[in-house]
Amino acid sequence: MAFKERIIDEAKRELTYVVESIAQTPSLIDPLQEVLDDYKIPAARYDKEVAELTILVNEKVRELQVLTGLITGGTCGTTNGDGDPVGIAVQYDVVNGGRNDSEDITFIGDNPYGISVYGENTAMTTGTNPTTIVTANLGIGVTTRIGAGTTFFAQQSDSSDDDGDDCSNGSGTYSSQRTALLNEIATRRATRDAFMNKTVNSLKNEMKSKYTQRHSHVWGRQKAIERKAELENLISIAEDIENASYFT
Repeated sequence: MAFKERIIDEAKRELTYVVESIAQTPSLIDPLQEVLDDYKIPAARYDKEVAELTILVNEKVRELQVLTGLITGGTCGTTNGDGDPVGIAVQYDVVNGGRNDSEDITFIGDNPYGISVYGENTAMTTGTNPTTIVTANLGIGVTTRIGAGTTFFAQQSDSSDDDGDDCSNGSGTYSSQRTALLNEIATRRATRDAFMNKTVNSLKNEMKSKYTQRHSHVWGRQKAIERKAELENLISIAEDIENASYFT
């Protein structure tokens, strides 16, 4: 057998396998997609509960912000020796879906863990405080995590103001209310985080694995399509009569 025939035969032999690989890809992707679609149902329901728990956190954050306004609105705010306010920064929580490029079934890039398609996060809660659930975004992402919304400085309160009047209202001293709210916020966050990590993030860890597997097939199919074009081009060159002098 002349070298031309060997080149053509080898290209056609590989082409057979490549074409078969392309044809088989849907049978590998479809079962993964079905599982992913199934996972999204409970994931969305768990995300909704995480969002509701986060709204409860933000309700207490809002109460603290209102109380802080009372503390700073007069002369009850605690300051240090330099006259600077003493306190801590407090944030409103946002529920985010952490994204991977592999979630996009059309993504054929090399890195399934990248964030070029959707960005790093997609918010599941929104609003000023955020108290609104974005229903369409529930269940998406490869993890559910908490991000920072707007923040404010929650200044400590002295026991009395500059006029000697108590720093308090009908609910007690500002200081005790502030401490109680900070403790309640921490408790609600801990409850939310424990639920989130035990439930939806267990599901999404599996979803991430399935997205990555699906991407490997999508990526492999694209490479096979590219290889098919290369082999067909090689065969065409070798069989072209105008190229006979190069192959004899």
